[in-house]
Amino acid sequence: MPRATTDASRRRLRLLFRLGALAACAFVVAFLLAEMPSPGSMTRGRMYLIKFRIEDYVAEHGRLPASLSDLPPLEGNRISSIVDGWKRPIHYAVNGHSVTLLTLGRDGQPGGVGEDADIEITFTVGEASSQPAGCDP
Repeated sequence: MPRATTDASRRRLRLLFRLGALAACAFVVAFLLAEMPSPGSMTRGRMYLIKFRIEDYVAEHGRLPASLSDLPPLEGNRISSIVDGWKRPIHYAVNGHSVTLLTLGRDGQPGGVGEDADIEITFTVGEASSQPAGCDP
């Protein structure tokens, strides 16, 4: 086989390899961007995980945690984060047996629309002591 043909074949192969690698990279980036949840969605998911963690804490200790940082980390590779999707702490408030988790959305200000809207969940915790751990009545 003549040398010119071999060089041309190698150049075509390198070009095809580079195009394939570029297409694979574009596919991976598009997949990652399409699958990435919004900060608001991440926050809602984290808040519900925190709710379950609080319920587990109450079942084990018979009282509410004094703060979210008192919750033990989840086992395995599950996210134990107590910050919202914008990297700000999730607010924790207790009123009797009622627990409220709150974040002020993307803008960090009360109110708002869309990603700037507050995200709040309130739930009741069984027969736990309404006094968080470490607080005297």
